[in-house]
Amino acid sequence: MRRAAASLAGIAFAACTATALAGKVDMPREGSYELKFCTIGSGTTIAASDQVYATHYSGVAVLNAIPTGGAFDRQAARCWGTLGIVAGKASHLGYCQLVDMDGDTWLMEYHGRQDNSGGTYTAVQGTGKYVGMTVNGEYKLDFYPGLGPDGYSGCHHNKGMYELK
Repeated sequence: MRRAAASLAGIAFAACTATALAGKVDMPREGSYELKFCTIGSGTTIAASDQVYATHYSGVAVLNAIPTGGAFDRQAARCWGTLGIVAGKASHLGYCQLVDMDGDTWLMEYHGRQDNSGGTYTAVQGTGKYVGMTVNGEYKLDFYPGLGPDGYSGCHHNKGMYELK
């Protein structure tokens, strides 16, 4: 009898806890968004000159919606990318895997502008609520000091439109 009561109590606790922890993210099905994408990381650079070089990098980031509570607020990301500069023109490609407070993830693919001031991105794939999501976003780079010669950090302004399926 005690085992049955303990088992029922355990099941009830687990159900209440799961309900309290699930569904922390409440996003409208579609809309616009604005956020800060704050990142820190490091890379490796090969350079022929200050006008010709290539870098591959990885880092982590946190996202803060403007205003707080908006779409994609309080997500975390890890990112990988490459940047090449030839004759002052940038070629930039990267990917970030993002996760929200519910544990749902989505993969972003971004492309930088030739002037290296920012760029655009889309959603490539997602899990949970992000399956089939479309994102058309743009970012403007705003760098902070990097940690060490190959380090970088910044809080980049992002805005765009999204639609959940």
